[in-house]
Amino acid sequence: YGNEYGNMLQIYNHVINKHSIDLISLKMMSICYFIYDIGHIIRHGLVYKKRFYLYHHLLMILLHYYAYTSNNTYEYVWLFYYGELSNLFTYPTYHFIKTGNIRMSHMTMLIQFIWFVFYRGLLYGSVLIPFMYSLDSVLMRLLLPPIYVMGLIWGTGLYYNITKTYKPL
Repeated sequence: YGNEYGNMLQIYNHVINKHSIDLISLKMMSICYFIYDIGHIIRHGLVYKKRFYLYHHLLMILLHYYAYTSNNTYEYVWLFYYGELSNLFTYPTYHFIKTGNIRMSHMTMLIQFIWFVFYRGLLYGSVLIPFMYSLDSVLMRLLLPPIYVMGLIWGTGLYYNITKTYKPL
């Protein structure tokens, strides 16, 4: 997983042309995922239950738009990068939960929590605060802090899931 994230950041950092096929492809894959998930939520009547996901997804689409059109491409890419990197251990955790591997799911939950707190809580927060002063969009200045708070709430939920599911082996 780490290699894909590193390659994504390299492409974003070294592509000067905002119209390059690499940059556009990465953005479109991400945007298509968010649009697909929004459609899934609406189609299954989960709008109220998943309203925070909808907020997140719409904001991420907006973030991609600003990364593509504003003078703050670098800042928006860094915010997106750390936000996505913080989710790295989500996938193995869900895999072990779905396959019923309790021991591995608990271990990856713990790693996921530590990883998430470090990347979303500490690094993302340390990048977000200074970037808030340099962003050229007032709208993004208003919408990004709630995403950070939502991440802290999500991290708290991860902690409670660990304490709730822990069973000594």
